[in-house]
Amino acid sequence: MENPEEKAKEAVKTACGLVAGENYGRAFAHFLLALTLDPSLKDEESLEDMFVDCLKSWAAQLVSMERGQDAVWCYEQACDVWTQSAKVVHATGQFLFNFGYHMEGTSFLRRAVGMESHFPDWRWDLQNASSSLVERWHFRMLNDRRRNQCYFEALKKAVKCGHQKILDIGSGTGLLSMLAVKAGAERVTAVEMDDVMCNLSRDIIDQNKMNKHIDVMKMKSTEMQSLSDMDRYTLVVTETADAGLLGEGIIPTLQHAWKHLLKRNDSGMEKGDSAESPISKVIPSGATVYIQLIQSDFIRRQHRVYRKEVLPFLDKTEIVSKSVCMNLDPSFATNEETEPYSSENLACIPGVWQPLTAPHQVYRFDFNNPEILSSSHLSETIMELPVTSPGRPDAIISWFNLHLDDDITISSAAEAGTCWEQAVYPIHPSHMDPGENRNNTNDSVKLDESVKISCRCFPTCMSFQLKGVTRKPQTISDAVGPTEDTRNLFKDNSHILRLSSKDIATLNDKKYCSWLENSVRESLTTKLKGRRGECQEIAADWNDDELNVNQNSVNVVSETISCVSCESQSDGSESKEVIVRHQESEHETKGERNPSKKVSSKFCSANEDSDNIQGLFEEDQCQGHGSGQEKCESRNLEENACHMMETLNKDWESRVTILDLTEINLSYFTCSSLDLPKMEAIGLKTQVDGETLLDKIVNCNKRTKERFRNFSFESVEDESLNQVKLIISDLVESGGVLRKNALEDVYYAGLKNSSQSEVKVIPEVLTVYAICVESAELSNNARICGSDPTLGIAVDLMNTFKTSTQMYVCSSKMPRKDLTDKFQVLTLDLARLVKNENPMEIFTQSVELILEAKDTGRLSAIVYWFEMGCGKSILSTIDEETHWMQAAFILDEDILIQCGEKIQLKAYFRNNSVLFSMTPSCS
Repeated sequence: MENPEEKAKEAVKTACGLVAGENYGRAFAHFLLALTLDPSLKDEESLEDMFVDCLKSWAAQLVSMERGQDAVWCYEQACDVWTQSAKVVHATGQFLFNFGYHMEGTSFLRRAVGMESHFPDWRWDLQNASSSLVERWHFRMLNDRRRNQCYFEALKKAVKCGHQKILDIGSGTGLLSMLAVKAGAERVTAVEMDDVMCNLSRDIIDQNKMNKHIDVMKMKSTEMQSLSDMDRYTLVVTETADAGLLGEGIIPTLQHAWKHLLKRNDSGMEKGDSAESPISKVIPSGATVYIQLIQSDFIRRQHRVYRKEVLPFLDKTEIVSKSVCMNLDPSFATNEETEPYSSENLACIPGVWQPLTAPHQVYRFDFNNPEILSSSHLSETIMELPVTSPGRPDAIISWFNLHLDDDITISSAAEAGTCWEQAVYPIHPSHMDPGENRNNTNDSVKLDESVKISCRCFPTCMSFQLKGVTRKPQTISDAVGPTEDTRNLFKDNSHILRLSSKDIATLNDKKYCSWLENSVRESLTTKLKGRRGECQEIAADWNDDELNVNQNSVNVVSETISCVSCESQSDGSESKEVIVRHQESEHETKGERNPSKKVSSKFCSANEDSDNIQGLFEEDQCQGHGSGQEKCESRNLEENACHMMETLNKDWESRVTILDLTEINLSYFTCSSLDLPKMEAIGLKTQVDGETLLDKIVNCNKRTKERFRNFSFESVEDESLNQVKLIISDLVESGGVLRKNALEDVYYAGLKNSSQSEVKVIPEVLTVYAICVESAELSNNARICGSDPTLGIAVDLMNTFKTSTQMYVCSSKMPRKDLTDKFQVLTLDLARLVKNENPMEIFTQSVELILEAKDTGRLSAIVYWFEMGCGKSILSTIDEETHWMQAAFILDEDILIQCGEKIQLKAYFRNNSVLFSMTPSCS
């Protein structure tokens, strides 16, 4: 009888054959049988990879057949059979999370990272899952000691005044509820609508042994039923305030609380009249909102395209950000991507921002008034702000002072350094009405001017819009409210194109676009430069008698050939146009005639008669100027030039095909600005709806995409990739990390190209640089840093959802101490990758470095960035003039480092992700 080991081997053999035939269901069953019969097979790594790939393929088929629950069952079976396989556990976590089981999926991903901690891509998957469950601002808020201390002081005063029954709305982790208990409250009801935060807060409350005093309810407070007078609360505490104050619904929330949940106050009762029945109140008691007009290059280049030389065909089209819709009517926001404002920590943005006006108070809210919003809030107001500093208006910013009670206030201003960012209302060109009595029409303001700002308040947002600029003196009574046409300006899409902020920032990046343009030119004109030498030799063979023109004529042919472009004729055939130019000669500056000022010739397609070739010179160069001998010599020059160009064109393929792997089809804008040989660009279609950025731009301007076509790797024929001579890839995201699958796309394109040796790629090489820093801000954004910020209350269970990589770091503005010099981490050689030279050495790398600390401090993070190289040209993502910011890897715990101490660093790179580990060196 055949033993189990032999049966297992036979089952594996059968499974492999079924996989080759794409019969994944039966193959998966045979793999399960083999692993059950012979557990020793689990020691074979190759079998583990085959098993996981088969599992993924079979689950994908089941989902496509709407049998998702069967796919879940298959992953459960795989985990039961191969419990110790980190790859099986990770694949299960990925599937469960993507299938909608977010908590379960995250749990499996966390388990996989615990089993294999040095896989950076697995850490990245876990971070993305954790961030989707618990938003990052929770960490900043919990680590904000000043905020927590102010709330605690206000709660102590309230409890001392007799408030023992407290409602915590939007309780999150339950910190304010626990601070209320610490302040002496007997009973607190914590209301939280989010599943994850609700469960997490219960665990944190149990950990702090306060569950006898705090009840956690999973619901919106506005869903609570109206309470009887005896059951109502006397105090509501909440911190449902975003950067714009009202975005989290604090006004409708408190309006509902005053109507249904808070005990009604008797009109005759004064504060402190009864310790048993204190006056009902809210913490915070109110807020004051301020606005200011500013200039900021960083904000401007994210919200409007101002580099018209990049898009010269835009005509009257205005390109603005779709993520921020500056309009007086918030109902214009038609999708979830659109917000009435964005937010920035102005203390940490690249560059310098400049105030153009003084801060002005615009609204004050009384949260202890059941109405809260008065008629003055709901009506439009025009404010006039004198210009205090000349400059270009780029945005209106707003912040608030949160009054917890009559004595305690927290500010969200940039200089306050609290956990809040500032709200940003970008200014678009169409907002700039020239205004009355104003002569200049550019987009700058002067000291003798005032700006008119329209202010509107809605229950869940405020809106501020620049309405015009006037010269002093101008009174507010002279200001005219916006007309209906003005209010509906953004509803007319005929001249406005909305793109994402990151796309706009890329288009505005002059350094990046120039670097790319130069790299493309250098890559595609190598052959032309080689042929130019032959042209010079031919020209040198012509004697002066044959030319009978000044010496600059030689340069006309040999040195100044600038383009060979492709155009379509009316009959559908193609022609090549050669533009031959030279610089003005010394004779021309003196008024002497130069017969070769501009030479233009069109060469017909190869099947046309040579007699149809047009003359090399313009007609006026051979008519009315010079003798017949000169005309004859001109014809000789024409024939020789034609011969040269025919020789030159023989070395060029019928077309040069560019594979564009950038998200916004940068090659279109780059190639359209260059005088390059005949070419075709292929763009990678990435948008779900099938419409690329380029489609939107050309459709908006009623243009066609000449020599450009979209495709996806799934649909393109391999023959198309064989024609590719240049690959352009946008590897780094604006947030400072590598773009997902960017390297894989480059590798795949090279793999499908039969002439790999001739294919070039931009960039050719990507180098990772880093620096070790001490930064409390980076740590506070990523994890809970002890119980001191939370006043002794333990909330470290939040670190279950901590992150290791922070994006959008502005290293030049971030408060930090550099503990090492900058160092090179690793290099990604894309030129080798596209030629398939040991690709796994590029996809998977690990390095060990010994660094020396140049200062004493607590090492908390490694800030890293990239340098892109093409030829001798280098572009760095740490440059503030580019659209990129940097990324930082946050250590799980700070490491105390002494100056001069050796530090052992290990860096791991896998599937576009970077992971660091670091310890003081034993030596």
